[in-house]
Amino acid sequence: MSYRPQYAYPSPQSSIVEEDFLALFDSTIIPILGQNIAGNQAVNDIPLQFQRDAAYSIRRLKLNVTASEDIGIAFKNAFDNPISEPDVYIAATSYEANPSAALPGSTVVVFEPELPMPAGATMFLSFKNLTGSTATLSISVVFFGIKRYPSGLKMQACAR
Repeated sequence: MSYRPQYAYPSPQSSIVEEDFLALFDSTIIPILGQNIAGNQAVNDIPLQFQRDAAYSIRRLKLNVTASEDIGIAFKNAFDNPISEPDVYIAATSYEANPSAALPGSTVVVFEPELPMPAGATMFLSFKNLTGSTATLSISVVFFGIKRYPSGLKMQACAR
């Protein structure tokens, strides 16, 4: 998906190379993202660990929540600061950039300005069942952005 950023991103210094990246977190990587969750139960501060090879800037987020009940989501950045309103779980459907999209999670949410993160940073995801009934849940989160590393540094392919 292409978009026109409201904030112009300057070209990096000649000593820095920028490379596109994406980071995927789902129940195959973090099992707690696919489970049953009791009514009104919250699961807080699930670590989402990024690679340690370079500093990052997150520019987009794609969230896909498949649940039998309404689920609220909250994120904290690598510095333990809430990305949205503190101590508030936002309905997962609110993360859809286009509310009339055919499928939940089929569009991305843009971070403007970008969200900088140091190499090896950990973001935190919290979620809560917003209803009184047990929910069957599956969450996947994809962060899109860029890595910044010194030019001349040979990047190694990461095993997945």
